[in-house]
Parts: sequence; C-alpha cells; structure tokens
Amino acid sequence: MKTLKNYFTIVILTMLTVACYQSNQSQQDEAAQDSAAVAATPTVASTSSQKAVKPDPTRQGFITSRDSLVHLLNAISATAEADSPRRLELLNHLYDVSLILGDDSTYLYPLWNESVRQRDVNSMDDIIVPLAMRYQRRGPQDSIDVWMERNERYIPEPRRTQNREYLHLRRDIRNVNEQNELAARIIAEQVQVDPRHEPYRAMRILYSLAVIANLGEGTTPGASLKPSREYKAEALAIARNLPFSESYRFYGQILLGMSTLSADYAREFLAFNQRYLEELGFSHRPFYSRLRIISSLESLIIVGDELPHEELDGYYAQLQQLLRMYPQDTPCAYDQFVSRSNYYYYRAIDNPVECLRWSDSLIAILPKYNLPTQYQKFTRLGLLGRLGQWQEGYRAAVEYIELKDSLNAIGIDKKVAELQTQYDVDRLRLEKEKQQQQLWFAIGGCVLLALLVGFVIYHYYRLRQKNHALYQQYLKQKQSDEMLDKIMAQAPADEMPDKDMQLFMEIRKLLQSEELLADQSIDRNTLAEKLNTNHTYISKAVQTGAGVSVNRYINQVRIDYACSLLKEKDKYTISEIQDRCGFQSRSSFNRAFKDALQMTPSEFQKESGQ
Repeated sequence: MKTLKNYFTIVILTMLTVACYQSNQSQQDEAAQDSAAVAATPTVASTSSQKAVKPDPTRQGFITSRDSLVHLLNAISATAEADSPRRLELLNHLYDVSLILGDDSTYLYPLWNESVRQRDVNSMDDIIVPLAMRYQRRGPQDSIDVWMERNERYIPEPRRTQNREYLHLRRDIRNVNEQNELAARIIAEQVQVDPRHEPYRAMRILYSLAVIANLGEGTTPGASLKPSREYKAEALAIARNLPFSESYRFYGQILLGMSTLSADYAREFLAFNQRYLEELGFSHRPFYSRLRIISSLESLIIVGDELPHEELDGYYAQLQQLLRMYPQDTPCAYDQFVSRSNYYYYRAIDNPVECLRWSDSLIAILPKYNLPTQYQKFTRLGLLGRLGQWQEGYRAAVEYIELKDSLNAIGIDKKVAELQTQYDVDRLRLEKEKQQQQLWFAIGGCVLLALLVGFVIYHYYRLRQKNHALYQQYLKQKQSDEMLDKIMAQAPADEMPDKDMQLFMEIRKLLQSEELLADQSIDRNTLAEKLNTNHTYISKAVQTGAGVSVNRYINQVRIDYACSLLKEKDKYTISEIQDRCGFQSRSSFNRAFKDALQMTPSEFQKESGQ
C-alpha cells in the first residue's frame, strides 16, 4: 500500500512539472546567465580549464601552430626587430592559441610586459582585466589592488576609470557569501552617485546590485532590492549613452547578463560583439572573433521562442556551421556546448522529443565537468510528462528525489529550515502590517464618512434655512399683492389712475380662470381676443401694472396658482399641478418655479407644510 501511495505521489509530481516547466526554465536561464557573468572574464580566460579536457580533433594542428609561432618569435628576438610591433602581434596570437590549448598563463605575462615596453595601450587595456582576474583567483582578496595600481599608472582616461570601476565590480562580487554586508554598503554608496558625472561608478553599483538581487533571494538585503533585470536595465541605459570605445567593457558585461532575458537584448548582444571585433581591432584574432559570435548565437537560441521561426533557424544554421568548422572555439567544453545549444533550440521550436534527447545528453555530460545535473533532471520530468512516458517519468522522479535527498543530506535541510523560519517571520510581519493597514483604512473610512455625513447635514440645514427665508419672503409678497388686489377691487372704475391700469386689472381677473391658465398656448393675442382689444394695449397695460412682459406675467400668475395648489399637497401631485398650471413638462415647470422663487416645487411644498 505504501508503494502504491508513493507511485501516485511520483506520478502527480511528474504531471505538475509540466505546468511549472516554462516559468522555471526562464528563471534558471537568468540565474545561470548571471552566474556566468560573475565567473567569466571579458577575454574568456576562465574557460581555459574546460578546453583542456574536451576532445578536440584539431588539437595537434594548434600545437603545430603554436610551435611555429614560437619559432618566429625566437627568430625576431634574435634580430634587430626585437622592438617591432610584429613581436607584440605574435605574442597576441600565442596567447589566443594557448587559451585554446588550455593554458592561459605561459604567454599572458610576457604579453603584458611587451605591451608596457612598447607602450601599446590597446594591448595593455585588453589583458589587464584577465591578468587581474587570474591574480585574484590565485591570491588573497586584496590582490586585485596590484592591477588597479597598474591600471592607474599605464592606462589613460577614460579607459582608466572604466577599468578601475570594472575591477572594483569584480572584487565586490567575488564572494557571494558576504552579499548581505555588500548590499548594505553598495546601497549606501548608490545614494551619493550621480550617473551623469560618474557613469562608470553608477554602472558598477547597479550591476553589483543586480547580481546580489539575483543570487541573494531570501536574504535580508535582497528583500529590499528591486528585481535584478531592473538594475541591469538602468546600467544598460547609461552604457548606451557613452561612446562605444569608452564603455565597451561594462556594455558587454551588462549585455552578457541580459542576453537571455529577451530577444531584443540577445540581438543587441550579437550586434555589440560584431562591433566590438571591428572597432577595437580583434577581428583578425580568430579565437576572440569566433568565440564571441558563437556565444552571441547561443544567447539568441536560448530566447528562440520569441523569434520568428525563419530568424531562429538562420541563427541555428550559423551556429552549427561555426561548430563544425571551429569546434575548439566554444565558450565551454565542446560536447557540453553542443548538447546545451541543441537543447535550447528544440525547446524554442517546441519539439519535446529532440529536447528530451539533448537533455539526456546533458545529464550524461555534466558530471564529467563537475557540474550539477539537478535542474536538468527536473526539466526532464516535465518533458516526460508532456510525452506521456509515465513509467519512465516515475523512474526519473525517483532518481530526482534521491538526488534531492542526497543534497538535503549535505545541508539543504538546514537551508529549508532557515527559509521556513524566515517565511514564518515574514508572514507574521506581513499579517501585522496588513492588520495595521486595515485598522488605518477603517479609521480613515470612519473619518471620511463622518465628514461626509457632517457635510450633508450642514448642507441640508443651510438649504432649509434658505428655503424658509424664501418662503417667508413669498408670504410677505403674497400678502402685499392680496392687499393691493383688495384695494383695487374696491376702488370705483372712475377713480382708476388711467385706462392701462384698468385694463391690467381686467387681465388679472381673467387670468384667475383655471381653464384659461391650463391652456399652454395662452399669450397676449388670446388675452386681446378675450377682452375685445388689441395686443398692443395688452402689452402696455401689463408693463404698466406689473413691469414685465405679457409672457413673463402669465408665468408669474401660473406660479402663484401653483403655489396655492402646492399647499394642498394631499389633494394634488406635482405632475397634476404642472398640467393645471399650463406647463408643458416637469423640467419647464421646475425651471420657471426656481427662477421665480429660488426654490423647487418640492422644497416649497415642504416649507408650506411646516
């Protein structure tokens, strides 16, 4: 029963790997590229140990070439041409061949000494970094300072500043175990740097933070850092704005670390290496030119799923041609590089069968070079799951778990416990912060709600006060109008001031007819017809009696009538009052009412009901 349970557990694990395959692949690509960027030197001297052990069918040819170059060098040294640039050129070629044969030391120091003797700045600038890196790998932590001093002595500006900051970068990221302290120091230093005035220092700081952010996940400083690619993007923007001949060292290093992040960066890395070989005079040195182009093509194949199919096939064909012609110029062991590049290519074109074949090849090759296979075995589980090879997936899962258990035996358990503790602490901290945020949001919401309620209440009382004052003003005006009407009604006709006033009183009496007010078409012509006069007399009489036009006066009478009806709120609705007063719509009624009394019919009705 236990065996059956384990079997289903393994099958489920295998199926789950299919879902996380793509996301884990991109993360591993970036981590692997950063690791390579930390370990590699610009002139690939760090790959020499791998080249010494890989099978190379043309090795004997290079040994013969080296012996011929040594013979020529000895011949020049015995003649008057000892100071000729030809000697420096031969040493350069001997250094290239020695790298291919796995020896980066025999001609490196002679090349430096000859460059200094002939004051060849390009050669000194070319080899000062690999010398410093080699010296650092074999010496104490501060040994790189020796070459920083030689850089100050022999290399002119602006290369001097670039080299100084680049060597400083190498020294900073040499020991990742000290990344906590390093991150704190670099972050403090970053605050003081203006990229416009110190671009190389700014790039060094940004790239250091990028490496720490990528390698230091879960550490205290890493938790406060931005994502690695953001630091790289900032550094790359600075490098792009500098002259190529001055920024190439940082420019190339940054692109090396970003070339597997996207197709655009990979294309730019290829263009950079092509420009580097031409502008800086390395195109005639075969080892440099082939290796740089091969590395660039591999970066493009790694991000091949972002490229058009024809473009990807073109890069793959170029790479295969270079590998057939120059198997000795790969940036790592030939068989490892071939398997790795084919794996990435078939992954990009989504061919799981071939991808699995080259993944198996890598798993068989990597132990030969003391390289880990855990990640490759994990991706193999995903490929087996996609192909439905569940029995083989079961065996692979068991092997993967055994490998993982063996790693746990040498310290992974402790790391997991530390991460779990850190996770628990962070979770409690986040929960506390979340509770505090919720509390502050609740307090803020209550305060805002209280302010809103207070504003509504204040506005309501101000409106009531205003409406009450307007209503009292209306009542006073109504009393005055009623008193005037009473006086005018009791006065004899022969005592009226003039005929216009007499006519106005007749118009006023006529408009008190409900039937006439309900007529929406009533105007001065209607009044003139009713009173057997003409519209001119009507207009003059209304102007004399009310001081407004006929239409405006008709609206005033309608509003007065509407007010009397609104007081009887239990008898009529506002819509019924609107019709009885001769208004075409509710909006025209509201507009006319508010123009006359500065309040709406509803507000008037509330005041009248008090």
